[in-house]
Amino acid sequence: MKGLSFQNGIEYRIVIEGETWPQGEKLTGRLEAKSPTKLFVALAEARDKKVKDKDAKAFKIIEPLNAEASPLDWNFQLPLNARISDNTGSLYIVYGADHTPEKLAHLRLNIQPHLLLRDTIDLFTHHYRFALKNTVAGKDQWVEFKLDPPDSKDWNFLEQLILQLQLNEDTIDANFIFYRKEVDAMKAGLSTKITKREIEQSWNRKLIVHDFNQRLNKDQVALMVDAAFTEYRQAGWLS
Repeated sequence: MKGLSFQNGIEYRIVIEGETWPQGEKLTGRLEAKSPTKLFVALAEARDKKVKDKDAKAFKIIEPLNAEASPLDWNFQLPLNARISDNTGSLYIVYGADHTPEKLAHLRLNIQPHLLLRDTIDLFTHHYRFALKNTVAGKDQWVEFKLDPPDSKDWNFLEQLILQLQLNEDTIDANFIFYRKEVDAMKAGLSTKITKREIEQSWNRKLIVHDFNQRLNKDQVALMVDAAFTEYRQAGWLS
């Protein structure tokens, strides 16, 4: 990925290695200026609408770097639970000479869920036959996967499952949010309402990640998911 910007008559060029980065990945690149000047580059987070509107408070600086002269070779280590890119916002690289964020040039990064989270969703779509409808950045560093249930009588009353996942050093935290259609006993006839049920789990990474390739042990995770679905069924939420 490359960027070019003119600020106060000075040309700035930036190169970032790669085009897409998963959570936990390292970003590396180089910033150069055509004239002697101080350089500034930072990893930032922003909502796209505020960037488009040139809001002075659009960018939240996460990690800044400075150099007294060109070029500046830089790198940023993305957190395991870094904000993913969706249709509302993303992480950005901002760069130039002025530390004032709204005066800097910017590049929007394409941050994807960590491979372990993508392996988890692969389990849901291939083994359990759920359909992935959308992936968004949730609050407090969660990643939200919106899933439609399989075409099966076991899931007749389930409208949607939102699976919230968060990767940490020692765990993958999972929050199952079931949106279920129920008959509304307070209204006449066959009126229905949507109710929400939540089940929370925390998976020990040592138990669910293969040592030899650091990929997800889907058989072990399936046991955890089966336990969540069993709890859902035993609570009478399927009938």
